[in-house]
Amino acid sequence: MILLAVAATLGCAAREQPLADDSPAEWRPSSETGEERRPDIVVVVADDLDLRSARSMPFYQRLAAQGLEFRQHVTRTPVCAPSRASLLTGLGWERHGVGVGEKGRSFQTMLEHEQRTLGPLLQAAGYRTMLAGKYINATPCNHRPDGWDRWLCVCRSLYDARRYKISNDGRVYWSRVYQTDFLRDATLEFLREADERPTFVYLAPPAPHGPMDPPSRHANVDVPPLELPPSFAANEAIARSRHRRLMRTSLALGEMVEAVRDQLESSDRPWRLIFTVDNGIQQGAHGLLHKDVVWEESIRVPLVVLGSDIEPGVRDVQTIHEDVAATVLALAGVAVGDIDGTDLLTAPGHDEVSIRASSSSAVRSTTRKRITWDDGTITTFDLRNDPYELSPLPTF
Repeated sequence: MILLAVAATLGCAAREQPLADDSPAEWRPSSETGEERRPDIVVVVADDLDLRSARSMPFYQRLAAQGLEFRQHVTRTPVCAPSRASLLTGLGWERHGVGVGEKGRSFQTMLEHEQRTLGPLLQAAGYRTMLAGKYINATPCNHRPDGWDRWLCVCRSLYDARRYKISNDGRVYWSRVYQTDFLRDATLEFLREADERPTFVYLAPPAPHGPMDPPSRHANVDVPPLELPPSFAANEAIARSRHRRLMRTSLALGEMVEAVRDQLESSDRPWRLIFTVDNGIQQGAHGLLHKDVVWEESIRVPLVVLGSDIEPGVRDVQTIHEDVAATVLALAGVAVGDIDGTDLLTAPGHDEVSIRASSSSAVRSTTRKRITWDDGTITTFDLRNDPYELSPLPTF
């Protein structure tokens, strides 16, 4: 039995050894990975998609069948800004501080870490780099950070799929092209323009985040219905309507991901495609229809790694968003100083991780979760025998 404990300040980190100080790490190309062997890398980060819904989507089923699926992948902060900061830096929320205890200062805090995000690090190591889609909440349209050869940031009306403002390498304008399609086509163009350098793309469509507006071609498509979990306690009609919109909006997301995969496969270069989501969302479980809670539906998210020499399979070890950044850096041959993630393809996973939400915190393993609520109450669940978190274990 794994004994979990929560420190008063939620100091349990994503790994067992203590975190070092936050002095700048030494970033340098690794001599172990030759230039000719480095793959093209695309990281796709969808927005607000729970694992159960994703696993019912045909595109995700195809990705999982082709790649290495991580079934115990969690975000340690189930809300947009801090999750994305961890994906881009490999740092946990305890250290980057983005979107943690803030009121609208996510972007300002992210500036402190901007030069140690994936774009600048890989560009310095010889990669062509592109960001397409969502960066960090409240990114100004006039912001154009160094380290990205191509900067295509949705900077205003992020969740309006039909009218949004784009910062396109310094040019700012409104676009009315369906947003997911726009980002797909721009990414494919960047990949087709490849030169002798390896390519890195961070592709972050704001879909299927609400209001979940599918393109007209998918507006009335039949989609798998919402399967009500034993923990369901919300308005069923509302939950089913939201779920249909989510599933239909995700069809364009799937088309995007599979088009990118096909483009990578069509080249004669080594490649990796990583698909994940910033955070999950409640689909009526525990009576909720939102995120930023420590229930499994909000913290467990999809993660699949595909590539030119990746054997299909399943890993059931616990992994975290910080591992995605660590994996990208390892693939690119970039040696880093001190980050909180480990390489998904070589490391054994994390025995315990700390989770932080707005009104609760938790410590989680693959078999047990201990939740501390904002009133100090502690609840423990046996995730192996009670995956829907219905029956708290006795407190002694």
